[in-house]
Amino acid sequence: MSFSQREFRDALGVFPTGVAVVTAATPAGLELGITVNSFASVSLDPPLVSFNVARTLKSFDEFIQCKAFAVNVLREEQSALSHGFGRPSGEKWATVERRVGKTACPILEPHLAAFECESYATFEAGDHVIIVGRVVHIEINQTGSALIFYRGAYHRVGETLSGKQSSDMPSAQPAEERHRRVS
Repeated sequence: MSFSQREFRDALGVFPTGVAVVTAATPAGLELGITVNSFASVSLDPPLVSFNVARTLKSFDEFIQCKAFAVNVLREEQSALSHGFGRPSGEKWATVERRVGKTACPILEPHLAAFECESYATFEAGDHVIIVGRVVHIEINQTGSALIFYRGAYHRVGETLSGKQSSDMPSAQPAEERHRRVS
């Protein structure tokens, strides 16, 4: 490698990501929660999403064994909540508003969106494991903006540059086709 871990992290930091808290509950009723910026859509049919979990996470074994989880997309005013779930503290749930979702996972209140999932697959990925879930229930709030992480700090969503809504945009195509269409 011609770069350090710090340089790698800094380079990854120029890609803005949304911020979410993944929650789950063990069969014994222990609530789990971690902040992630690795949440991603995987498939529309079936509806699949994923997130990455570090092997060093204190609750790693519990997360891997859970049969369901919820991805709570955070609102721009929830950076303190993100910080709380980003730490290995046992107090992270002390002041958190939540309710039990359809999959028995904690659903944070408020949220921008919540995806309740059944575990679908896991994949080894270096010092992390990729967890894929099949979405069985969604909630979306039409008001509010997403919390964004960029260059090591929280940000809010800015203005729309293209003026187009996502439904107006062309469907995903291979890069060479997009370039051909544009040129």
